[in-house]
Amino acid sequence: MLDNDRLEEKNVKEMGRKITIQNINTNEIKSFNSISNCVIYLNNIAPSNKSTLYRYIELKKPYHGFICKWENEVTIHIKDKAIKVSITDISDGKTVIYSSFRKAALSFAPYFKTTGSTIKAFANSGELFKEKYKITIITEND
Repeated sequence: MLDNDRLEEKNVKEMGRKITIQNINTNEIKSFNSISNCVIYLNNIAPSNKSTLYRYIELKKPYHGFICKWENEVTIHIKDKAIKVSITDISDGKTVIYSSFRKAALSFAPYFKTTGSTIKAFANSGELFKEKYKITIITEND
């Protein structure tokens, strides 16, 4: 039972955006459930990677003797998952808003070396960062 659940989860992860490739010499067409599966197939022909394949699809150029295209040309836009973060210097009340935890962390350079994960932890805990900065997560409702 547990093994079947693991297989189902693996199959869900393997599904992606469908891609079709057509051999420019023979016009043979092959379809794949994801770009990863397509790259695995193309690696049998010549060294291939996803980023280069994405670029060739966008440029509509042959890649290793194949014209590659998305099975459905419509791209579903991914919702921006970046969270805005405000950092308030409590000594002067100045507040700056950043588009991500990472950018907020980088704003402290070169004075403090920190990471987005650290900034997120301080925002979630409500504690002051370096006893001077109040970090707040800004949601769409704010």
